Amino acid sequence: MSSSIFNFEPLARAWRLPLNEKLRIALLAAVFAGIVHAGATLLPADRAEPNHRTAAVAALDDQTRVLVLGSSHVRSGVNPAWLSMPAMNLAVSSANYQVLDLVLDANLDRAPHVELALIELDIWLLLSDTLREYGRDLSLLYDMGVPSDRLAASAPQRAALAWRRLFHDGYAAPLVSRRKWTPAGLLAERNAAPVTPGFASSVRRIVPSGDGHRTLAYFQRKTEVSLDVQLRRNLAALERVIDTLHAHGCRVVLVRTPHHDSYWAHRDPAYDQAEAVALAALRERLGGRMPAVWDFSRLPGLDAGHFKDANHLNHAGAATFTAVLDAKITAMLDVTDSALVRAD
Repeated sequence: MSSSIFNFEPLARAWRLPLNEKLRIALLAAVFAGIVHAGATLLPADRAEPNHRTAAVAALDDQTRVLVLGSSHVRSGVNPAWLSMPAMNLAVSSANYQVLDLVLDANLDRAPHVELALIELDIWLLLSDTLREYGRDLSLLYDMGVPSDRLAASAPQRAALAWRRLFHDGYAAPLVSRRKWTPAGLLAERNAAPVTPGFASSVRRIVPSGDGHRTLAYFQRKTEVSLDVQLRRNLAALERVIDTLHAHGCRVVLVRTPHHDSYWAHRDPAYDQAEAVALAALRERLGGRMPAVWDFSRLPGLDAGHFKDANHLNHAGAATFTAVLDAKITAMLDVTDSALVRAD
């Protein structure tokens, strides 16, 4: 007997079945197809539960003047609703610059009149392999409007993408959506929580002694594979992001977000060296197109009451940091046109 996986014997056996058995199988297949067709036709189209990512994408329009791109540091540290000019965060947890490149490409046309883009500058975005970190779950990127065919992924991710195209994005989506079978009352309860586009914060406070050692230990575990490869890829992606924004007519600034003292106390100097090398390489490649750098990494006036953990601000910290950022943005753009200032 052949051990090949390409064995057509089951099909041959099915072909040799009596006519009545073939008809029974055909009837079962027709019933299944009818159920799928009825579900796809009669059930309404699925809608994702609202969150700060989907709300951010939906809020982009021709009034948007400022974009802030980054990771969860931006998501928890900058509230675009508190900025003077119409602004929006395009922030994705654990993002690296390759992810920001995808997110910007998917959304920039939604905001045709953007004047300024702030891009987070952080060692995590330079060294991390975000798609590997996400595993099979690419829902964060779907939320940000990134088309599934733009994701160069691993074999398990490609399988997950194929499943999504077939069932979640395709004809049978209404039938298989878990939301369709969730009680309406439970959905209403989930959706009742307020959602701030582009911003999700916490009132939690860091422990008095800080937790920088845990943050850096986690970071080291997640970036210990192929550092040089990821650094090159992320640096090239950051250059693409900057060039895309310049071609769009935007000013660009690189921004370091605040981190707790315990983070700096435990950070390996090798990371400082890697970041310095990356910035030097970026300056050499961009020349006069190199953006300015706003460094708020050790922002004065912040203490333990402003941090959720060693590298994320809490709600109080976000209020302080957003106000500082707003003053810098206003000064840079010299806002005199009242039509550009947020009316609310």
